[in-house]
Amino acid sequence: MLVTLLLWQLGSISTPHFYISRFFEEHKADYIHHMREVSSTGAWENWCIFFLGAVKEQAFQNLQVAESTRNLLIGICFVGTGSGGRRRSRRILILMR
Repeated sequence: MLVTLLLWQLGSISTPHFYISRFFEEHKADYIHHMREVSSTGAWENWCIFFLGAVKEQAFQNLQVAESTRNLLIGICFVGTGSGGRRRSRRILILMR
């Protein structure tokens, strides 16, 4: 959470909605290993590589969720286009761009 807030404060992300803890929970053994290596040998480079890999993977998952959500909304917009529905659907699609 602190890293996310730091990235937000630095302007690297626009809002603090980047949940990276999930990656660390799923890769707990690797997380602990890298943290111990930093503590015992100062292996910051390996920690940074691991952390940036987590950011990359979580960003990809976030993008997939966003695309799925957008596709779902597009599908919903085209259901029931009678009685002015087409105009409402068009307005929603314009807002989603």
